[in-house]
Amino acid sequence: MKTAKSIRASTELLVNYYFHLFMAADIWEIGDKNQYQKEFRESLSITDRNFIYDNRNLIAWGNGRENIFSQLLFFTPAKLSFSSKTELADYFSLLSESFRNDDLLGFKAKFHNEISENNESGLLTKKNSLLPILNKLIDIYINNFEHYSKSIWPIEQNKLEKVAKKINTFFMKKRYIEKWEQYLNIEFPGDQFSIVLTSANKNAPSANNLNRTRYNFYYQPESFEDLTIFISHEIGTNLLMESLMRLHKDKNLKNNFKTDQDFYTLVYNAFESLAEYYNAKILGIVPSIWEGELFGGGELKFKIFFEFYEVALSRNQRISPYDLMKESILNYLRGELGPVF
Repeated sequence: MKTAKSIRASTELLVNYYFHLFMAADIWEIGDKNQYQKEFRESLSITDRNFIYDNRNLIAWGNGRENIFSQLLFFTPAKLSFSSKTELADYFSLLSESFRNDDLLGFKAKFHNEISENNESGLLTKKNSLLPILNKLIDIYINNFEHYSKSIWPIEQNKLEKVAKKINTFFMKKRYIEKWEQYLNIEFPGDQFSIVLTSANKNAPSANNLNRTRYNFYYQPESFEDLTIFISHEIGTNLLMESLMRLHKDKNLKNNFKTDQDFYTLVYNAFESLAEYYNAKILGIVPSIWEGELFGGGELKFKIFFEFYEVALSRNQRISPYDLMKESILNYLRGELGPVF
């Protein structure tokens, strides 16, 4: 019998530390909606908090959109699974040196970093203004680590490990990955879906793709059931990623939009709503209708897409996810769906 593909949760100090810095400084401007931010903002000096906050538009990310430091200050070090302050310091030392010397090739080669050409060009073009900011942020990362690791992390790790244990027990025999594979006829790119839990990022980006088989999730102590449903949803977004990339590269489709923001907002709505629609079908639940503002502009409104998917699939059960999303977008442009923006 074929070995089941597993879903395993764990805790990591440094991924939690990155979010600790961001949330203490409130870079997503959540304020008192986040208990962690209220509890731990004073763990950073007001000078450090203000500096991170003042540069939030270089760091913050969400809903598939990033800023120029998002990869360098979160996604890349999180992907690399550093386990010590020394490893983190070495990473930042080479980053700063490479940036200063106008040559990121050595940094990218050592750390397998996928800085896009546009992002690299932007970094180097604006070096004179960005390098001092980056170096100050690096100092904040390094100088606050000891206090976090000794005084805060043991408390947070204890909370996270309890949820990790529940996740590992819950998914032990569920075979959620196989259910998604069978439903979409798309293979998951590995034998294990690894989950890194974090405690700070409530009402911030709460699911983050660290690589194709390793994601970060907010640990959701408020509802374990919602967390398991969300994990299943992100298995779906993983399997739909190639369809999303095809849409992003579709120049003919993009030409129908006045702005890039309008294009990416509508594509994101189609992508996430389809993952949630499929998730509900697979789990036998009512789909969750996400609403609210998107990071960077636009709104989440799933209901109009759910209605289209229901009709389209009743006519053609074999329609591919890519075609289903593209048709929903074209229908919106023809005025056959309600407003999204």
